[in-house]
Amino acid sequence: MRRSAGRADGSLTLRVSIIVPNLNGETLLPGSLGALRVPTRHSYRVILVDNGSADRSIEVARETLPDIEVIALPSNEGFVGACNRGARESDPESELLLFLNTDVTLTPNCLDELVDRAAEEPHAAVWQPKLMRADGSGWDSAGSFFTTTGFLWHDAFEDAPEDASEHPRDIFAAKGACFLVRREPFFAVGGFDESFFAYFEETDLCWRLQLAGWGVRYLPVCCAYHEVGATTTRHLRAARIDFLSFRNRIVSIVKNAEAGTLAIVLPLHLAACLGAAAALTVRGRWRSGLAILRAIAVATTSYPELRARRQATQALRTRKDAAFLPAVTRRMTPSRAARLLTAYLPRW
Repeated sequence: MRRSAGRADGSLTLRVSIIVPNLNGETLLPGSLGALRVPTRHSYRVILVDNGSADRSIEVARETLPDIEVIALPSNEGFVGACNRGARESDPESELLLFLNTDVTLTPNCLDELVDRAAEEPHAAVWQPKLMRADGSGWDSAGSFFTTTGFLWHDAFEDAPEDASEHPRDIFAAKGACFLVRREPFFAVGGFDESFFAYFEETDLCWRLQLAGWGVRYLPVCCAYHEVGATTTRHLRAARIDFLSFRNRIVSIVKNAEAGTLAIVLPLHLAACLGAAAALTVRGRWRSGLAILRAIAVATTSYPELRARRQATQALRTRKDAAFLPAVTRRMTPSRAARLLTAYLPRW
């Protein structure tokens, strides 16, 4: 599918492949795909990658966008597998890839604003729009920042995210629900880590892109609405989510951090993981507690393989952590720690 109104002033028109991973999302697709039926200044191709849905997802997608391209997978390959497959089969002439969850609805100007900014910022490889909660309850994501605990700080946890409503800025990681990435760097750093299946894959990608010399940006002028938890949380049990998110985060830290950063972050992170496992167990969620312990065990006992993956990732490095990490790091103050605990206590 290509949609473009062209540019009367003769300025650059870019090609974008929009990749929509889907699993049993027939009720969500009319909203997410329907929002793409707007006149645009750039050329867009929309690709639905279906993870073996048992509902009418493919029919609904074609009813919503008759010229959508569909890749029907025989089984669920997860967010990572679907996105990588869509990227590989996207238009080779596309300069940009947009990864879009089925629970995200873009505002009419969001696509063009993201792509325009990509044309203006050759130093960057990733752009995330402002994400608001679809139920009207406020912020979902204004970008994620690194902390020395290994856990991310999401500015949307604050009552008034710093500069979030006014200024574009560098961030450590975009949220996977919706972000734009340059095609060439995406493939140069290996795309999403195939072993992740789901969770933390976008942060791992953004980290690799930054150590390879690229920037990751947040653009408040672009807005999208996110129905938080409407995709993976209804397909994966809580313990499975805990296992994937904790395992993948540990693996990402070991792969991507420079030696000095790793020596500080990994011990703090493992201690925090053990604390989270204990807290979940005390609150009666022993399956999730065990899942975190299993995540630690799987990540740490597979070190020979992980060491090889670390070597491959470090070979991508063109700059040291000190050249980019301080600018996208948030200090974990007692106030921020309390806010994180408050945000996570309901699920614990």
